[in-house]
Amino acid sequence: MARYDLQAVRSAAASRWIDLISQIGAIRPEWLDGRPHPCPKCGGRDRFRLIDAEAGAVLCNQCFRSRNGDGFAAIMWLTGQPFSAVLAR
Repeated sequence: MARYDLQAVRSAAASRWIDLISQIGAIRPEWLDGRPHPCPKCGGRDRFRLIDAEAGAVLCNQCFRSRNGDGFAAIMWLTGQPFSAVLAR
């Protein structure tokens, strides 16, 4: 099993979360502009938005309101993969 320096990965991703979330999470990059959009998980019409670009935090008012503080959490939620799989990607 590979070992990663979590802080180094987090630092490298800080300016790239929008790209990473859209590519790995298979979500349109224009939905990560901070404005309300349809939720890719629950389908709510205007519940989903980026809340912190540097941290990669996203929010769905209905299905992703907690434990959503960074891009790792966002990608785990979007893909259904555990932290170790997201970190490896």
